[in-house]
Amino acid sequence: MTRVLAHPFAYAAVCVLAVLLNQYFGCIGYMPLDQSIIFNGAWRILNGQVPYVDFWTPFGLVPMLLQAAIFRAGGVTWTGYVLHASVLSAFFACCVLFAGTRLRLRLPVAVLYAAVAAVIGYPPVGTPYVDTHAAILSAIMILAVLLGIFEPGRRRLWWAFVPPLAILAFLSKQTPSLYAVLFCGVAMVTVAWLQRRAMDLLYPALSAVVCLLVILWVFHGFGVSWEMFRMQTLDSARAIAEDRLGLSKSHDNALLAFAGVLRELASRSKGLLRESIHAVPVFLVSGVPVLIAAIAAFRARIFDAIVLSAFAAAAFLTFVAFSDLTYNQPATALPLLALAFPLAHGAFIECGLDRRLSNALSALPVAVAILMQIGWTDTRYANDLDPSTLAQATDAVEISPRLAHLQWITPPNHPGERDPGNYRRLILELAKHSRPAVIFSDGIIDALVDRNPVTPALFWHRQLAYPADGRPRALFDDQFRRRIIEAGSDLLVADGAHTFMATRYTDFPWLAGCLQVDRSQAIGKFSLIPLDLACVKSLPRVTGN
Repeated sequence: MTRVLAHPFAYAAVCVLAVLLNQYFGCIGYMPLDQSIIFNGAWRILNGQVPYVDFWTPFGLVPMLLQAAIFRAGGVTWTGYVLHASVLSAFFACCVLFAGTRLRLRLPVAVLYAAVAAVIGYPPVGTPYVDTHAAILSAIMILAVLLGIFEPGRRRLWWAFVPPLAILAFLSKQTPSLYAVLFCGVAMVTVAWLQRRAMDLLYPALSAVVCLLVILWVFHGFGVSWEMFRMQTLDSARAIAEDRLGLSKSHDNALLAFAGVLRELASRSKGLLRESIHAVPVFLVSGVPVLIAAIAAFRARIFDAIVLSAFAAAAFLTFVAFSDLTYNQPATALPLLALAFPLAHGAFIECGLDRRLSNALSALPVAVAILMQIGWTDTRYANDLDPSTLAQATDAVEISPRLAHLQWITPPNHPGERDPGNYRRLILELAKHSRPAVIFSDGIIDALVDRNPVTPALFWHRQLAYPADGRPRALFDDQFRRRIIEAGSDLLVADGAHTFMATRYTDFPWLAGCLQVDRSQAIGKFSLIPLDLACVKSLPRVTGN
């Protein structure tokens, strides 16, 4: 702690760098699409809605709660939204700096790695994002386990932080948190067994029990049932994983199923390289220091070096696995990559590598950061927007005062409205409407109109945001119908032919049957369709309970 306090200017510098970078990139953007998830969730919580009860929450609980607190304190603004990511980015950069000093890196080198973390930790996404929150919390959890290994006298304290960090990461996003949790669990048990210190596992075990009891108590107080939590957070994630790995297809035996998984992973790897050709040099350059650290550590047979290289490899491979197994851009898991660099450098030091060689290798993370800023993970590229179109951006305050400081543009692949003037006209029209409308959009229209959302879907992704079939879908449809009746909604707003995540209101036949399409009004690509509330009330409940 004394060493930390001895370098306050270093911490202040990386904090300022992280905040300024993220505020800049977070406010050069577009009408939020999938980056609206946390905004919408926080808005719902601010309006008294309870996650898992009033709206389906497949992930993002922790960042939504944090964002709701920021909105409560400073108002619902885009600046406050980006500030959330900026503060977390600064905190993560400080954690990297702290870890660097604890791993005996010289201060300039530790500051360099912290600066890299500030550049690639959150700015490539800009706004709060569930994947990046999970990656940051997972990286901090890995650090806690590592510091516990290197500081036996404080091990139980460090490891007591692991369960709450694991839970916070998991409740941000199931992946990559689950990969990191599995690695940390194995690492803790292995170290405790090798050093014959089984009692070191008692504190994290007690911490886990206390955390779970607190969660159960909170969930019970807010009426969150195990069934609703399981369906929304566990079942939906498993269904998506099975679909992406090809496990949902029938196989005669386990060997064929495993072969199918390998084929799917190979296909996804090729797809990742095709879609993000800039990723090739980034992956290669990033892996060099990690690989050299592993080779040097195992040749030297030094325990501390082996541990550091193993943790660096775990962080790097978690980043790679996450990038390969999801449809998101790799930019969303970059904090794990930022962690791998100082750990690899720490292994160099433990192996006694020449300082000049070690410092030369530190140029590779800097090269990675530069590659990201010149095209691969530009903030807007993280969501497939061509940066050259930013010249067409509009000051989003023309749409709503809540979007002040946001430069707005719609990505080319967005199926909805492109003219910001039509967004403004829509908001003015809905503001005059006495009842809240049913909004079929993946943007933040409800918040811009200052209305409590009606739909129980946080966003419109089949299987994640709302169930595809079976009893969960019946429960969702009944809740959807009930929410419409309670709100007295008599209007539906469709953002184009389908939402950004490809859902149409016709995917809900009972709802489509109560729409008066022949009386619809158009504002640009928005369709304002009257909804027959009496028709909705006459519909039978699907689940019968």
